[in-house]
Amino acid sequence: MKRVATITTLIGLLICIILFQLNIDISSVPYFKELLSATISMGAIAVGFLAAAITLMPTLQTNDFLTILKRLGGYNKLLNALLVAIAMLFILCLISLIGFFLDIDKVNIYTSLFFYTWMFFFVNSISLVSYVIGMFLYYLKSSSLDK
Repeated sequence: MKRVATITTLIGLLICIILFQLNIDISSVPYFKELLSATISMGAIAVGFLAAAITLMPTLQTNDFLTILKRLGGYNKLLNALLVAIAMLFILCLISLIGFFLDIDKVNIYTSLFFYTWMFFFVNSISLVSYVIGMFLYYLKSSSLDK
């Protein structure tokens, strides 16, 4: 998980650096407040969905899939990835909420810092959720081949 977190962090930083070099700031994104609202909604839904997945995992101890998942060594990996993805999505939602209190019509150091921070967490959240989905599909396929 450390390797994945490092890779997603580097991807997020790289995208922020590219946006900075291209002089793309908060004023370059039309309807940014609406984007913040959509980010909060989608992030909250994803947090709820992933949290439900975590709470269901221990209750299904007798499930064949979880038995195979533990044997393959994927149970703890998947659980850790879920926790990190939830944390990142929750932080993204909080940052998006803070954006509603900023005057984003004016570009200054605060709005620029906010935009690049938001973009960093946005990219990281998408990357981590994609990783969780990919890992789940990998173990699902592996468990079906194992039978």
